Amino acid sequence: MYNRGKAMGFAFRCLMILVPVFSLSGCKVKSEPASTELEASGSYDVILAQCLSPQGNGGNWASLLGWVSEEINLRVSEARLLTSQGKKVGIYLGCMTGGSSGSVSTATLSALLSNARLFPGKNAHSLFTADEGERLVRAFRYVALASDLNFGELAKFFGQAFRTAALAYIESNKYVRSFESWRGQESPRWWSGAAVDANPILTDFSTSLHLATTMTREILEEPIESVLKNAELDRYKQDKLTKITDFPTYVNIGQIPAEDSADGKLLASAFSKQAHAIGVQADKFVAKQFALGQYFKRHSTNLGPAEGDYPLKKTLEMPLLDGFCSILMGRLAEGVQDLDVTPHYKTLNPVVFCNAKTIDTIIRSKLYRAHLEQGHPFASRFIYAVVPNIRGAIKPSIREPNMMKPLISPFGSGELEVSQFYFPAWDKAQNGSFTFQLMDAKSVTLRGRTFAPYLGVAGGFPDRRITAWPASYYFVEELENSLLKRAPEVRTSFGMYGRENLKSSQAFHKVVVRDVFSENPQEAAASSADWSQFIDSWCTTMGEKLMADYKTKIENITVDWEVSKLPAAQTPGGLSKLLVVKSINATRSQAGQNLPDRGVLFDPSPSSPHVPKLISPNTCREN
Repeated sequence: MYNRGKAMGFAFRCLMILVPVFSLSGCKVKSEPASTELEASGSYDVILAQCLSPQGNGGNWASLLGWVSEEINLRVSEARLLTSQGKKVGIYLGCMTGGSSGSVSTATLSALLSNARLFPGKNAHSLFTADEGERLVRAFRYVALASDLNFGELAKFFGQAFRTAALAYIESNKYVRSFESWRGQESPRWWSGAAVDANPILTDFSTSLHLATTMTREILEEPIESVLKNAELDRYKQDKLTKITDFPTYVNIGQIPAEDSADGKLLASAFSKQAHAIGVQADKFVAKQFALGQYFKRHSTNLGPAEGDYPLKKTLEMPLLDGFCSILMGRLAEGVQDLDVTPHYKTLNPVVFCNAKTIDTIIRSKLYRAHLEQGHPFASRFIYAVVPNIRGAIKPSIREPNMMKPLISPFGSGELEVSQFYFPAWDKAQNGSFTFQLMDAKSVTLRGRTFAPYLGVAGGFPDRRITAWPASYYFVEELENSLLKRAPEVRTSFGMYGRENLKSSQAFHKVVVRDVFSENPQEAAASSADWSQFIDSWCTTMGEKLMADYKTKIENITVDWEVSKLPAAQTPGGLSKLLVVKSINATRSQAGQNLPDRGVLFDPSPSSPHVPKLISPNTCREN
């Protein structure tokens, strides 16, 4: 088990690093000339199809949202170029899987595409015009800049954090554990001292999702005059920036004004005012949708599956669109008695939560079935679980080791909201061969015994390349069965996002595998080696197939998202706005696109060590 004497410190650090709590604060996007929207139906000359697979990063999750916005913006830029050449272009955005805060980013894209105020008549299988894509880019940046804590939420957050640290110390005390064992109360905990439930964090994420679900075109296009005045307004108008979601753009980072220059100071002041204004306006926009006083009760309201019509609960009960999933590591067992007090990495599997149609598409995939029949050592590890809504997908995924109390529950209970699942190992053990039939999450018969399976959630920490496995199966099926039949040319991209040096020994997921789910140095070494092979297996199996068969561009974007000692969302100064810009600029720099309207957004701290490096595109396995 992870060094138990350090449980309190590690729990507190994890809470600081991984808990993203919501308020609202702002940023902006380069304005595109208005154009007539074409109905995205019928035949196309070119389809631009993308699939996304991010790593979670907790309180720095604004960088994730910025990255998603820019991945979409790259498709928009290419669509505009092709349209100028007389081609009819459609953009496909219906494929994304993420873990931890990456699961919430995935749900955010699903929520925005479901927003009839922004995209009437659209769904996950729709093809979007460049104008609609640009609107989605603006919406993502708006949500990203609304991800900081305000003063009141900061006070609640840090109060909870210190309480958690104190409880961590108490619960990790060996005398307390010995007393519980003597009384026969000891049960699988997997780690000690984390007393925070997922509900408070779920509340903060649900507020962001509610904004994404209900926002209007009007708030995205509010005139910049409502925020900036005098010299700052004149400076923006000089660059023909007219909306609150517009940002100054430069050819490259070297052209951004120095922080101590007059122009740099002027733009930095304007940028901060934009960010703050978006935060305040977004908060007011969401609050107006609640009955008097109800918005402020969100931190004490249970958003679980119990009856009720609280607005945030309704938001979480929206279904995920087809092609959108969350992921976590966990252990599926025949009963709670089979879940050890101290778990081991070798007993864990990636568990993927999606709607029924998505999972049906994956497990009926010819590629997936071929991998199982061929005995692929990693493809067979995934468990696929059907959930009815966003809450069922993100609530278990946002849990992380030593941060929140472990979730150990019947697989088909209200806590997990799983109705059916597919576990290849159990399928073959039960039937002698793979039948690819979903199993009842509340009752499984195996080896002559009927039981209600239990899931122990280990955390939503999988590397982006592990997360990419289920997304790839779905993407390939969509290409073969739909997209390749709708246009003579389909250009594909697969975007991955994570931290620089994510495969280093100190990366969070590496520490978890080595120290939390390994009991001794020998086991830790074996687990770490297997984890690394698992990470690289997507590149050698799925990535190479995508590149060879579909000429897919792999966009593996890496960013250092620690711009302060605290996670950006928990900083009193609201530093998420910096992460949004830096992740956008990193994506533009590393994606290797050569498009006429590329450039970088204004960065108020261009000399910081976190400025994206102007490097060649990353290889799949480089970082």
